[in-house]
Amino acid sequence: MAVIKQEHALYLYKLLKATIGVSKQTPLSTVEGVLIEDDLAPQDFGFDDIRALMEACPDFIKITAFKKGYVYATLLTFDTFETALVAGEKNIEAQNNGKPWKRRRGAKSIRALKPKHLVVETEPEVKAEPEDLSVTEESEEPADAEELE
Repeated sequence: MAVIKQEHALYLYKLLKATIGVSKQTPLSTVEGVLIEDDLAPQDFGFDDIRALMEACPDFIKITAFKKGYVYATLLTFDTFETALVAGEKNIEAQNNGKPWKRRRGAKSIRALKPKHLVVETEPEVKAEPEDLSVTEESEEPADAEELE
């Protein structure tokens, strides 16, 4: 089972919290639509499909599968990510104090990092073309004619 990076998980948490909301059952197709609107795909996180991506985040996403094949995802509150989001907002405010020579050194927190969009490279198909290996023989008569002169 693949593991999602903590920075990417925080970005996913932030995105789903802003668009869907906390503690709301949402169909996986809607969650996938949110990712597509943000120009992301499950492959960018390193997963094959949206369900595998959601199952890789059991700390803050609850997957519910019903008998008829309906699959819903519920975003749960995750205190670690909530404190990281609040700490990220405080760092932005603290940087605007106007004194660049005073650098505050505090505990580093997790930053929300959007995964890069992966482009699937298709391998070019190599066509086997038969090569003409016929040897052309040049007549040696003109060479003999030059020697005679």
